[in-house]
Amino acid sequence: MRRAGFVLSTRGKEGGYTLARTPVQINVGEALAALGGRLFDSRFCERHSGSVLLCTHSPDCSIRSVWRVLQDVVDGVLAHMTLKDLLRSEREVTASVSPHAVPLTVLSPTRRAG
Repeated sequence: MRRAGFVLSTRGKEGGYTLARTPVQINVGEALAALGGRLFDSRFCERHSGSVLLCTHSPDCSIRSVWRVLQDVVDGVLAHMTLKDLLRSEREVTASVSPHAVPLTVLSPTRRAG
């Protein structure tokens, strides 16, 4: 976090860590990215072929598209959230995030999209 510019470190008896910026200036998405906190990394499939080599090279992977959409939604929510937002109550945070929610349509097992 220090290398990414989120905290400052002070040596000595009274040393420790302090925020490098105010809580309203620290974006949660950027902080998590600095820690390597992503659900889906598009390079994952390039590095891991799994048990079937075809999967890595398939241009039409349904699983990869699901993870990509989920990551986009998470990124969209976190892009609008600051450290100051996390200091609020659960109800306040939920209310501020809800407008960014993606509506999902759930189909019954007998009804398929298409």
